[in-house]
Amino acid sequence: MRRSHAALWGAAIVLAGSVAWADGGDPVAARAQLRQGYALKQQGKCKEAVPFLQESARLDRQPKTLLNLGDCEQSLGQLAAAQAHFLEARDLARQQGIDALKNIGEKRLQDIEKRMPKLAIDVAKDAPPDTVVTRDGVEVGKVSLHTPLPIDVGRHVIVARGGGFERQFELALAESETKNIEVTPIGGKAIPKPVVAAADKPSAGQSPSSKKETSRAPGAAFKIDGPTTDRAESGSSAQRTLGFITLGVGALGLGGGAYFGARMLSKKTEASTMCTDLTPCSSEGAAAFEKTKSDARSARTNAFIGFGVGGAAALTGVILLLTAPKAMATGWRVAPAMGQSTVGAVVDGTF
Repeated sequence: MRRSHAALWGAAIVLAGSVAWADGGDPVAARAQLRQGYALKQQGKCKEAVPFLQESARLDRQPKTLLNLGDCEQSLGQLAAAQAHFLEARDLARQQGIDALKNIGEKRLQDIEKRMPKLAIDVAKDAPPDTVVTRDGVEVGKVSLHTPLPIDVGRHVIVARGGGFERQFELALAESETKNIEVTPIGGKAIPKPVVAAADKPSAGQSPSSKKETSRAPGAAFKIDGPTTDRAESGSSAQRTLGFITLGVGALGLGGGAYFGARMLSKKTEASTMCTDLTPCSSEGAAAFEKTKSDARSARTNAFIGFGVGGAAALTGVILLLTAPKAMATGWRVAPAMGQSTVGAVVDGTF
């Protein structure tokens, strides 16, 4: 058990080291990318600098890199992204004990909060109950409705979908601007309903129950048998393996018991010919006689142990093999299904 624990701890340490190395990235390459991005930023070329700064942050997330990236994103009007990077830079600097960068991050957050536009979306009272709203392709949850939320400067698309209709709304926001918009799918374009396959439609004069019965009649034109698995394969295999191992231990125990039993009989026979009334022993012979009797007693003890342990193990192995769960096959089958005026396919099987 101690060896198993040691092995597990060793594996955990190796894995932790691998994860730490992966998380560390490549600080040397990150610094090179930061230098290129910073040089472009100083030249006023933030659009060109952003890819270098993003790559540097990917390789090694450092407060200085995130602050420069946020500065460029802010100058490009990407205020939401800039805010996220300023926040991360401030928190990292705080963790690393770099007060100067932490203070810069806090100042940047205060400045960008004043410039950040906000948009509140309301759903009209006449909107269908199943109305779903998306903002720039991202669904707006119910808890986010009616609340002014930060958003980037520029044009945005709001879509309301529900009741079989979809309506699109567009608006633009400037820095520090807050807007409210009420949306509803009513008055928008109709959404096509999903097309139902002919095989799923009951024919004229045919009830759904009769359609169900005819669609389940398998044809003989083709059949595709799916993969089969064994639900109990894992458990059954493990129990059978343990059963065979235990049975093998039992066989070894019984074999050892038989060996020591034969040795005990041999030593007893040998002792019976030594130091009898007819053949008295010398002092050396008496010592040999006592040793032979001791060997016979040891062999008898080992024989009892071998037969006891071997018999118990063999019995346990047999019980494990006999009680191992049987495999339950699972699989699927595809076959044609034909009714009076429909053609389809049926998938059935055991799962």
